[in-house]
Amino acid sequence: SAQLPKTGMAVVRAVLSGDTVVLANMNSAPDGSTPSALFTLSNLNAPRLGTARLGTVDDPHAHPSRVWLAEFLIGKTVKFECHRSTPDRYYGCLYAQPRTPQEKPINVAVESASLGHSTVKPFKGAGGNAAQPEEELVTELEAAQATAKAAGLGLWSGAGLVRQQKQAGEQFNVSELVAWSGGRQISVMIEHCFDGTRYRCSVLEDGPYAHSSFTLQLAGVQSPRVADAYGGHAKHFVDLRILNRQLSVTFVGSLPSASQPPAVAVLHHPRGNIGVELLKAGLAMVSERTARMLGPTDVVSYRQAEAAAKGQKVNMWRTYVKPTIEGVAETNGSVVEVVTGDTLLILPTGVKYDGDSKLLKVSLASIRSPRLGNERTRKPDEPYAYECKDRLRQMVVGKQCKVTVDYEREIPYGPAGPDGTQKAEKRKFATVLVGNRGD
Repeated sequence: SAQLPKTGMAVVRAVLSGDTVVLANMNSAPDGSTPSALFTLSNLNAPRLGTARLGTVDDPHAHPSRVWLAEFLIGKTVKFECHRSTPDRYYGCLYAQPRTPQEKPINVAVESASLGHSTVKPFKGAGGNAAQPEEELVTELEAAQATAKAAGLGLWSGAGLVRQQKQAGEQFNVSELVAWSGGRQISVMIEHCFDGTRYRCSVLEDGPYAHSSFTLQLAGVQSPRVADAYGGHAKHFVDLRILNRQLSVTFVGSLPSASQPPAVAVLHHPRGNIGVELLKAGLAMVSERTARMLGPTDVVSYRQAEAAAKGQKVNMWRTYVKPTIEGVAETNGSVVEVVTGDTLLILPTGVKYDGDSKLLKVSLASIRSPRLGNERTRKPDEPYAYECKDRLRQMVVGKQCKVTVDYEREIPYGPAGPDGTQKAEKRKFATVLVGNRGD
């Protein structure tokens, strides 16, 4: 943790309750970690939050108190004054930027008390390395509390919210939450970032899943785990941009898991798509597993962002070398046969057909169609395998096309030999353009 001086400036990285925050430096360490310190407002008591996992319940108004402080401070630079400290945290005052240049910096504790989000805690004296708070500060806090009490604000309204929390995997299944959303945007708070693309969230909307907690996997992208190279950088990137923010998500599915499956979703941020920004920064790669849950047009921006990061050799791509492709990278021809829903046989322009050896076999890059069965091994078709192949046949057979090879891959086939190895063919995976359409 960071060692704080008596006074200084820091960024509010997280808000744990209505009176406690995590202060951090804007700049991460070389390994991506961020020095941070726990900071609690002096002479103030915010209602305690409950934890669904531990079976504890909120004090009345605990959730609104924390939400207000998060909206007020998260991601912002504040001035801190330390009055005293313990081994695990600091106590003192925080000052937010004034609303106008003519005003004084805003004392966060006074602001909280004036809105009824906390109560004033009597000062009982300090020892050790503690410093006596100024008497005028205590007086100001009590005056602010009296104002809120007279107006019936927050804690003094007599109707403090107590959340009925639910935990995914215990009180409900993630698939049920995804179905309930019906494809619309759902308001959530990002409670914790496990890494750059996996978060713990809570639902902020009214309804059967209000205040429910679940794990979210960002759709279409995958960042390294925190312990891996650039994993800490990816976590720092999202911590500064989404942690404890109220954002909206659109669920696109869920992933199978032995314990608590994550919901897969697109995270909407006022300043852009977090997934695309991670890719641009070279802190994540396109995840084929979840990219297939997105619409075809949505995936384009993801692949373009990843390609740009590779080209610029940013962060995790700093040692990236573009794979070499055997033979011609681009060619024109006509589609002779559709083998499966994603694989074609193409006769290059100017080549005379006198056997299958003259045909170019290519698979469509970055997608996988349902597989056809095998009559010899009695393996059935995957669902919609025939329909997918037939639709592709109608679209491309006999038509002129342009083939741009994106990458090559060894594809094993046939039975394994005595040593356990299989024969393999080097398959070209390409973008195929037919007419004026890119599909």
